[in-house]
Amino acid sequence: MAQVHSNLDDLRDVLATFGPIKPLKGWTDQILTEEGPSAQAKLARANTAVNNALDVEYYNSYALDPRNNIQWMIEENHFESVGHMYAMVYGQLAGMISGTIDPDHRVIPNMLNWDAELLRLNETRHEGFYFKSPVRVPPVGLKAIYEGQARFVQLQFLDGAREEPLSCAEWREMGFFHGMWRDNLD
Repeated sequence: MAQVHSNLDDLRDVLATFGPIKPLKGWTDQILTEEGPSAQAKLARANTAVNNALDVEYYNSYALDPRNNIQWMIEENHFESVGHMYAMVYGQLAGMISGTIDPDHRVIPNMLNWDAELLRLNETRHEGFYFKSPVRVPPVGLKAIYEGQARFVQLQFLDGAREEPLSCAEWREMGFFHGMWRDNLD
């Protein structure tokens, strides 16, 4: 929803200027290949929408399951950096929320104020904020965190239904911890 909110004006402009084009990324890549850098101004709104959509796709892969082959993302020409990707996604979300419930930015930060700091981090080549910066892979992603939360809520329910609670070691012996959950308990 935040992605639609933040790209709607750009997509409407592309539709009004060029008509319905699918896939938009393939079309912009083709125009840039054929016309070169001179096409940048003509494609500015389309490129904004494409790049924002890609940043969300990269974020989903990296944040949800970073250990599940993110090499494709790193090798993409459109991938800027992990810091840029997070800033774009959180900026879109903050923009949508503030536009709906906090237009004066009394509680939600104004993501437009982030630009100067992001530019500084990029220019000083702060790791994670410049093009082709090294990408560190976190040991767990959101998918594993959510799965762990669900697993422990299940164990809490099962434990509460017992007359005598079990220890984590006993739950492990019964097979409730496996894969990364067993590995990280050792």
